[in-house]
Amino acid sequence: YGIKDDDVDAAVHPAEQGPEVNFVQGDKEEEDYLMIIAHELRLTRPETQSDFMSPRELTSGPRSMTKQTSVDASQQLQLEEVQLSFFLFPERRLLITLGTNSEESPILQVARKNLNNKRSRLRRDCRPRDTSGDKGTGSGGVTSLLIVLIDAMLDAVFPVLDLYGNALEGLSLLNSKGPMKVHVLLAHKLKTKVTQIRRYAWDANGLLNELRQDMSGCMDDVAKESFSSLIESTAQMEKEAEAYMQYCVSIDQFFQSFQQSWMNASLYVLSSATICFLPFQCLTGLWGMNFVGEDGMAMPELHFKYGYALFWCIAGTFLLLGFIYMWKASQTSQQGAVILLSEENDSDDEQMSMEVDAKMA
Repeated sequence: YGIKDDDVDAAVHPAEQGPEVNFVQGDKEEEDYLMIIAHELRLTRPETQSDFMSPRELTSGPRSMTKQTSVDASQQLQLEEVQLSFFLFPERRLLITLGTNSEESPILQVARKNLNNKRSRLRRDCRPRDTSGDKGTGSGGVTSLLIVLIDAMLDAVFPVLDLYGNALEGLSLLNSKGPMKVHVLLAHKLKTKVTQIRRYAWDANGLLNELRQDMSGCMDDVAKESFSSLIESTAQMEKEAEAYMQYCVSIDQFFQSFQQSWMNASLYVLSSATICFLPFQCLTGLWGMNFVGEDGMAMPELHFKYGYALFWCIAGTFLLLGFIYMWKASQTSQQGAVILLSEENDSDDEQMSMEVDAKMA
């Protein structure tokens, strides 16, 4: 087909490189081709990296995280980027793809579905132009097929985002019932994978922008408009990924705030107990000095018949008053928050009722 050996080697033996668009000029005009290197996100199992699962099979059902789904989303399934290479020959109306090594690939399934649909744009572009009935566009459908493949490649990412979103929702519910360190660790793992998807969206956005600019002149105006819509899809993908990343951060912050609240409550209990027992300690220190004068009456209370009972009466009274004061203080702080909340709700209700009365008038 006239493809250079270096380009074939780059397609067959992919390296760690980002998306790339490269126009190669051949000896003849019909040998000119556009080399496009893109990446597809796949969910693969660690023990069988060659097999991959369609993310739509994992997101069927209600948006809730079961135990099996959480394990698949965090441990069993790995997010892998697979390089896809496209060689577009505009003069020959030929498109060669390398990298989709499975016939059950979602990308190929979408392409077959569009080819079988007689009303699809791809099928219409593949038909020859008929001036009488205008049955086809006569463009050969090469650029349309390229757009369908790239669109399917991007659409396959959104179910993966939904999978991680379901896992985060279930993790948030578990975290609200009882925050644990394992929840935070799982949130960090999910954040790493969502960050990978966001980076993938950035790379895809740059690739599509370069195709829309069409510096080589291989695309028509309709294809450029389609690339613009695909760029909007990458922007939506980036927004969803950032939202899920913020979800992970909120889980971490909730766990930290829970730990801080628990520590503050523990310190509050210890401080309250210290304050309540402070008079008891003062009386113990005062009457534990045992000073004795010449007449033996330096501390008369030590010779008091009921001194021991008097000590416990005074210490017990101060101890009880301290507990009552701390209990009243805690109740007052809670009631203050409730009263403030109720006053805000009342003001909002009054404002809403006034607006309704004004509209009715």
